[in-house]
Amino acid sequence: MNVSDAGVRFVRDRERCELVAYLDRRAVPPVWTIGCGMTGPGIVEHLVWTASEERARFDARMQMHCAQLSAQLLQPVTQAQFDALVSLTWNIGLGQKGFAGSTLRSKLNAGDLPGAAREFTRWCHTGHLVDEDLLHRRTAELVMFCGW
Repeated sequence: MNVSDAGVRFVRDRERCELVAYLDRRAVPPVWTIGCGMTGPGIVEHLVWTASEERARFDARMQMHCAQLSAQLLQPVTQAQFDALVSLTWNIGLGQKGFAGSTLRSKLNAGDLPGAAREFTRWCHTGHLVDEDLLHRRTAELVMFCGW
């Protein structure tokens, strides 16, 4: 499955989109980030991208991200549910410490959509503190997921 144009806009609107790498101190541990929430090898201090570079890298990473997310889903989901999951996992990650190891994924794959929906707002902490920006994002993702 692939993210919709509306899903891409949703993610881009909620990520700090910078063309110069910055240290995201809200992440635990802090991580060098560039573009619209992109991290990983090669993202280092003083890295600079052009706007066209950022968009090309974002699009390529998003395509790969959607393929990896789809591989973790054992139940069919609607486009809106997939878009919400893309936004969530773009932010929390697809690995074992993120979506792969989450109760949300377990409930979703068991067909428990209401249970999965209740898990979204559990992912709104920076360290042990509730982060209001993350709470707002998770609430918007929940609304999208549920189709409210």
